[in-house]
Parts: sequence; C-alpha cells; structure tokens
Amino acid sequence: MTTLLEGLGFKVGTLGLGPIDDAIVTAASSFRPDLIVLADAYVVFMNLAKHNRHHSFATRLDKIAALDVWDLTRTGLSWDLGDVQWKIPPEALAFERRLVPVPFAIADSAAFAALPEASGRDPRVGRARCNVGDDQRMLLITTASWQRETFQWLGPQRRSARTLPAWIGSVFASLPESFVVVHIGPERWPFGALEERYRWLPQCQPDVFREIMSGADVHVTTNLVARSIGEALRAAVPIVLAQSSMSFITADDPRVQDESLRTWLRAAAPVQPFRVWPYGLSKFLEPHTRGNPYIETLRIVEVFDAAGFREACIELASPSTARDAVLAAGARYVAAVDRLPLAAQRLEQWAA
Repeated sequence: MTTLLEGLGFKVGTLGLGPIDDAIVTAASSFRPDLIVLADAYVVFMNLAKHNRHHSFATRLDKIAALDVWDLTRTGLSWDLGDVQWKIPPEALAFERRLVPVPFAIADSAAFAALPEASGRDPRVGRARCNVGDDQRMLLITTASWQRETFQWLGPQRRSARTLPAWIGSVFASLPESFVVVHIGPERWPFGALEERYRWLPQCQPDVFREIMSGADVHVTTNLVARSIGEALRAAVPIVLAQSSMSFITADDPRVQDESLRTWLRAAAPVQPFRVWPYGLSKFLEPHTRGNPYIETLRIVEVFDAAGFREACIELASPSTARDAVLAAGARYVAAVDRLPLAAQRLEQWAA
C-alpha cells in the first residue's frame, strides 16, 4: 500500500500488525485529520479481538468512518470456514458513516462506485501478449496470493487449495482444442494435461492485466467477490463463476456418479461448499445473491459438475444467445454502478 501511494502527495505511515487502537488515536492526535477511515471495519475489529483489546478507542475520535467491504449489515457477523465459524465483533457495525463498494454489494445509501476505470484496450494486444491466435478461444483464470495452500491456516482450506486446481485442470483439458487457458497467478497450476494450451503468467501490473483481460473470450473465477470480475465487466468479457454448494465427506458419496470426480475425491475429501475458494463463506455471502443485479452478470456453475462447467465455458466463449444475455446484463450493471457516487465524494461530504 505504501508503494501505491508514493508520489501522490500523501504522507504515509505504518501502524504495524500489533494492537492498533492506541496507534490510531495517537496518529489522529498528531496529524489532526479531517476524517479517519478504517479500512476496513472487519480487519480493524478482528485485530482488536485477536489482541483482546476493547473497541472504545473509537469514542475518542472526532470524525470516523469505516470501509465495510462485505456490507456486514446484510451478511451477518459469522464467517463460515467449512466447519469453523469465525465470529466478527458486533462493534464492526457501529458506524454511522459507512462505505460499501459496488460491485459486489447491493447498492444502498452507503454504496459507492468501485468498478475499475474503462481501459479502452485493444483486445489484439492482450491476445498477442499471451500468444493466442485469432482462431483460438482465450479462457482467462486468475488466482491471488491468499488462495495458495501456504496461506491457509485451517486444514480443510489447505487441502482445498492444494487439490482443487487439479480438478479444474481436468475440466479445462476436456475443452475443445481451440481453447487456450491463460492463468495469471502467483504460482503455476497442475494443468499438464493441457500441454501447450496452458499459459501461466505471474501476477502483473494493472495496465498489463487489463490488456490481457480485454483479449479474453471468457473469464473463469472461483471467487464471488474477485476484483477480476469488475475488470471483466468493464472489458465486456463474460464471466463463469465456479463455486460449490455441495459437501462430500468421502469419495463413496452416492451422489457421485462421475468416476473422474470419485477418483479426485479419494485424495481431496472431505470437500466443503464455497463461494470464495478456498475459504468457504457460502452462508456468509448468501444474502448478496438475493435481489442483486450483480448475480445476473455471472454464469454460476457447480465446479464439480464437470459437464455443466465445461459447457458454460464453451457457450460463453463463442457467439451465442447465452453470451449475449450475460453481456447485456453486465452492460446494464456497469451503467448503474457508474451512476453511484465515488468514495471520494462521500468522504468529502463527511470531512466538511
């Protein structure tokens, strides 16, 4: 974050990873800001709970606002991480001034537009960067550093982070030969069956990422709240969200009819539902799937329904009525989000 803010005229400091309540109060008394923004409420109050600190520090601050990434007023205060429930302190809701980013949240009086800027990139540049020909279909999948196995602190999440890529790779390997899978992420995935049709790229600068996204025929993600979804919406690239609403305790589950899935489950089970892989958050985010136009912009598939997953990729990557419908929903959504105020506009009002 410090690197991102360099050269913008801001004075930047670091409070550290320990208890931050006294540090925030001290910084506020030193700099006397017009407004203090906690970014975000979830992180700050989980930090306080972790260090057994009290939330009363907020009462010692004159003007305070909170970035509420999840819109906790809708989701509730419990992260479902498989069998583990991670409770969020209720004090995270105690803010009159709240900032809720859209997408993915439902627009209300706290919402602000958080889509990336229109890039106007030439799709041919992104495709050339990935060595994808005009007669090929480019499927782009992206992963973040926090989705790696080594980042997980719970066993089920570590197991899922380790095993799911092989399952997704088997689905992609069944796509027509015209498909090229471009993967942007911190490490290469086990997509060996794709051979030269798999192109791995390390994480890159935003401008390069937007070039590549603009060249994609379809974007696949395993994360309902991925920032890449906003990039795909802005670039008018159809999106397949591969999630799971099912849990499998063993590979002998009678619902499993696919032998390839059964074989994979022998190494991967037990498997738990997720909307944000590999964490889970299926129940936590369920309220955002009701009455939310964001959901209409996505083709949501069950990741373990190999045939349905495969067909969604094929259908959205080529001219089709399904592709047209998803892109039309995306265009309506982008137009609606662009009518929302920016975060800076809300902050200026509160700081006045």
